[in-house]
Amino acid sequence: MKNQQMIFFFLLLFGCMASGCSKDSPTPAPPAIGKEQYVRDLNNGTSVTGRPEGNAAPIYFSLQENKVMQKDDNWDIAFSGLANTQIISNSKANVWMEVLNSPYDKSHSKPSLPFNQSTSGNVAYGEQGWYIYDVLTHVISPVKGKTIFVKTGNNRVFKIMMVSIYQGAPEFPTKEDPVTFLHFKYQELFS
Repeated sequence: MKNQQMIFFFLLLFGCMASGCSKDSPTPAPPAIGKEQYVRDLNNGTSVTGRPEGNAAPIYFSLQENKVMQKDDNWDIAFSGLANTQIISNSKANVWMEVLNSPYDKSHSKPSLPFNQSTSGNVAYGEQGWYIYDVLTHVISPVKGKTIFVKTGNNRVFKIMMVSIYQGAPEFPTKEDPVTFLHFKYQELFS
């Protein structure tokens, strides 16, 4: 009788262990992420070719509403400066941003960043910038592996990847391609 009880116990234990390792057990859900938006040929009404010079008219944009805004509206970021390559966060509305060496496609959750005035604000060229400028060809290209993170005043966080500033986003732009046509992808991060 004792042997039958021990055999039953081991069979029960083995059955419980086997069912705990079954393929039907739930797998953790991937982090929640918003629908990707792709903005194409966002333009300020002007177009130039050749070497970009001077500051372009700003473009104010709401990531939350996915549309161009007026200067006095509740915009999140603005594109200004040389060929609209400078990205500015709306600090008056408590919107902050930072650029990380983090691939856009692998950024699935909110980064641990301070998002404050002392660490963010304007993003363009340079070590913390999103693009490089080739002085020989006068072509502006996004830096691969750079992602811009924006935190809005109501604590929503978005990731942005700049794709191109050339009309139609050609794969290999030249200085003959018209500029100030912004192309970028972005998504909201929830966790």
